[in-house]
Amino acid sequence: ETVVDRLERHARERPDAPAIVGADRTVSYRELHAMAGGCADWLLTQGIEGGECVGVTIADDLLHFVVALGLATLGSAHATLASHDAEPARSRLATRVRARRVIAAFAAHRLPGLAFVPADPGLIATWAKRGTGVLHRPEASATFSYFSTSGTTGEAKLIPVLHGQVAP
Repeated sequence: ETVVDRLERHARERPDAPAIVGADRTVSYRELHAMAGGCADWLLTQGIEGGECVGVTIADDLLHFVVALGLATLGSAHATLASHDAEPARSRLATRVRARRVIAAFAAHRLPGLAFVPADPGLIATWAKRGTGVLHRPEASATFSYFSTSGTTGEAKLIPVLHGQVAP
């Protein structure tokens, strides 16, 4: 089972149950499913393809999570390029995961040599209006994300996280 499979199942079996509970908002599985699907449709219009790794620099937790799910449904991996990291550190990480583009909330987070895809929290409302069709499902062996260690003893280590490892 993958992250996308699990989201599909929960959206079908318990659509009104809370999927995300935040200080200022609760999102049901039905809403999260619609957001992820709408985001995936939008990502396709931005030229993002399955199999690529995309850098994500978004501090807003909900927006970041929805973008990660949208990428997952396309079979694209993501690497978090933390907004609090300096541009050289984000660029090095993007190079190491072979990212061709970065999705970021602010133009200041553009990276040299990478296509820039602007995303802001206002997009979530647009994505949520999408119908609740079936999402594309990646293989369990596909990379979902990259985990990066702190790098305090040298270059940070990159650990690929597969869909099947996230949702065993």
